[in-house]
Amino acid sequence: MEKPQDNFRIVLTGGGSGGHVYPLIAVAEEIARVAIQEKRIVELHYLGPKDEWSERLKSIDIEIHSIIGAKLRRYFSPLNFFDFFKFFIGLFQALGKLLLLMPDVIFSKGG
Repeated sequence: MEKPQDNFRIVLTGGGSGGHVYPLIAVAEEIARVAIQEKRIVELHYLGPKDEWSERLKSIDIEIHSIIGAKLRRYFSPLNFFDFFKFFIGLFQALGKLLLLMPDVIFSKGG
């Protein structure tokens, strides 16, 4: 029988508002509680924009990996032009960081 893995690497992602971040915090706290109970080592990482919410995650010992975020506006705005390029930059940043981290689980909250 195969021995269970002792170390887990989990990536949390989402953000932009407290409605997305607070569920990530609740999940992270429960993961930490279960890890202590099961005597497992769990690395928690956050992948998202660097903002006030990522600082909240950092305060509870989650490693932050910031990436550029883009927004799709459903109305005319010159910012949509710039966000088109930001989207692809953020996409490649995220893929690169996921390849480096090689997480066991990714938990996403948000749109």
